[in-house]
Amino acid sequence: MKRIFYVLLLVLVVSLNQGCVTNPEKPTREAIVFYTFADTWTVAHAAYRAHCERVVSGKVSKPDELEIDAAWNTFRASFKVAFSLASQNWSAATPVDVQLAADQLTQLLRILNP
Repeated sequence: MKRIFYVLLLVLVVSLNQGCVTNPEKPTREAIVFYTFADTWTVAHAAYRAHCERVVSGKVSKPDELEIDAAWNTFRASFKVAFSLASQNWSAATPVDVQLAADQLTQLLRILNP
């Protein structure tokens, strides 16, 4: 009985070690980063809030303000729909279209609010 146990243990150890061997000739895949709804909302909202503070202090032109507001409204609308479909789970992964809307908003804010 001990012999069978040791043979099974040896087979298990050998099989686990084979999964850890890396081939230096093949490139490894990069980890896929995903953002949760909480991450996406926090970043976009903080950037937009900073923009609103600049608007109140008069540092943003009216056309830029309208363009950023349109991007914010697009992000909010897509976020609201996707968040509802995710059963309002803040830990769920953000869908690609919502993440793209958030990225477009933050990129626009970087360009128009240096």
